Amino acid sequence: MKKQKLFVSCAALSLLLSALVACGGNSTSKVESKPASTPASQKSSTPASQPASQPASQPASTPASTPASQAAGDDYLTPLPRTWTEGTAAKNSSDKDYIPLTDAALNKVGVKISIQNFTLDMEGTTATGLDSSGKINPGNDHNAYLRYRIVAPKAGVYQMIMRGKSSANALDRTLDGRAFDVKLNGVSVDTKGDRTPLTDTDADFVAVPTLELTGQEDTIDVTASDYRIQFDVAGFIVFAEH
Repeated sequence: MKKQKLFVSCAALSLLLSALVACGGNSTSKVESKPASTPASQKSSTPASQPASQPASQPASTPASTPASQAAGDDYLTPLPRTWTEGTAAKNSSDKDYIPLTDAALNKVGVKISIQNFTLDMEGTTATGLDSSGKINPGNDHNAYLRYRIVAPKAGVYQMIMRGKSSANALDRTLDGRAFDVKLNGVSVDTKGDRTPLTDTDADFVAVPTLELTGQEDTIDVTASDYRIQFDVAGFIVFAEH
């Protein structure tokens, strides 16, 4: 009898252990399911607010100062932007017309004269004016020049702008290399002659970046005898106040 009871107890113990093992397996599967909810909380909380706040304030002020610094470093080597209103043409002492100019929006003044309105009362030169292509005659004569007389609306600092082009085979020639020279009342002025501002089509270019006009009648002499500039025969010489 004692042996039979012990056998039953062992069997019961074996059943109990099997049940415990089965329960342990169920609890293990529950633990393995927890990571499924972890990435969901990461996606919703971590990146959502980061990209929205990063670019908002970066590029707003970066390019704002660039045009000002470019203009300051230009030294008046490109034609000044002006919207001119022409005044009444007046005669100079050589009986040639010149035209006063006003840009009311910028409160700037200027004056222009036709490239054809040079005067031939020159001394010590063999210049005969412009040929049909707009070149100063004769070529390769450093004494050849064109003379203009203008009266600016007031004394001040001006930019001198001309219009013309270069032959295609001389585009790399500087103004100095063309023997280009400008005199104001008999004195040569700084043309910044190491430039190559001409193209092979008619366009405005800065002949003299800075010129001090008196507000009285000023005399302007222009020389360009080597690799001659082809001035636009229908164009004007413009003096624009800085």
